[in-house]
Amino acid sequence: MEVNKDEAYRCLDRAEYYIVEGDVEKAEKFINKSKKLFPTSEADELLKKLKTQGSKKHSTSNVKPDGQNAKKRKNTPPGSPRADRANQPTYTKAQLDTVKKVNNCKDFYDVLSIKKDATDTEIKKAYKKLALVLHPDKNHAPGAAEAFKTVGNAVATLTDAEKRKRYDMVGHENSTSDHVHRNYDHGFESDITAEQLFNMFFNGAFPTRQGPMTNPYYTRSFSRRWPPETDNDNHQQQESSSIYFQLLPILLLLLLSLFSNFSYDPVYTLKHSAKYPVLRRTSFRDISYFVKDNFHTDYTGDLRRLEHTIEEDYINTVRTKCIREKEYYESLMWRARLDDDSTLFNKATKYQMKSCEEYQTLMKQKYK
Repeated sequence: MEVNKDEAYRCLDRAEYYIVEGDVEKAEKFINKSKKLFPTSEADELLKKLKTQGSKKHSTSNVKPDGQNAKKRKNTPPGSPRADRANQPTYTKAQLDTVKKVNNCKDFYDVLSIKKDATDTEIKKAYKKLALVLHPDKNHAPGAAEAFKTVGNAVATLTDAEKRKRYDMVGHENSTSDHVHRNYDHGFESDITAEQLFNMFFNGAFPTRQGPMTNPYYTRSFSRRWPPETDNDNHQQQESSSIYFQLLPILLLLLLSLFSNFSYDPVYTLKHSAKYPVLRRTSFRDISYFVKDNFHTDYTGDLRRLEHTIEEDYINTVRTKCIREKEYYESLMWRARLDDDSTLFNKATKYQMKSCEEYQTLMKQKYK
């Protein structure tokens, strides 16, 4: 089903994270879950890659370390140079090569290994692949933090139409300088930190230095409870923040209307009040609206144009309600599937999106 497509891709993101962590069992579990929700070629490729890595790991696991060397490592006294080296963060050659490649790139397109006409989807896909490898909590190679910040600046710039246009005009001029190393990103830093940007893409599903999980939907032991009882406050706070961001444009419009009310009153409203007691209906869609008692004598404008504005205003209001209904439905389905909760699933399937039905009816009338 098309409704489950986003949830399927979220499962693939978590599977990629567990592959990087080396947890084959959980990675395979989320890949299979993604295929059940919405079959994709990406899931098949990732499962094939996982099985290939699993066979290689199985073949190398039969090689046992030399007993004498193992005994020496065990008996190494603390404080010795060998013990100090053992306590240092380790990294692979592949991780170091990736860090060097990113830090030696000439521009953001080179950083993400994409073409200059790449779409937003291609840009985000390239960022996810690099971010999982370069995250400082996973990659301890020298320069990993700088490379992680660079890929964050790259995706933040290239997915913003205005910033990308400005970068294409002036960004490459900075990259031609031989005197300044990596000057191509000067003036094109992301508005948020690389860590916050990463959490936006992966829903906070990567362990950070502050704790094993920044995502409040998961417990410390990665259990499948939704939501954990101890994190209810954090969960509510995160939901409130997302709602504020969604309602910000509407709040701005309300503020503008309030400031305009100091000079004059609106001609109509969509709700009945003591100031607007007279009910009227538009001639085309039969939309109800309310005006003042003196509307017939005081209003001298074009009534047809006014009713067109009223209908557009009403359609936008219904559309906003429809968006909220869809978000609520998707959150119910996501929680039900993640927690295998049949009660939530039944609640989601029975949930009626009345505003969406009304919006579809209005749009059909519009284009008849």
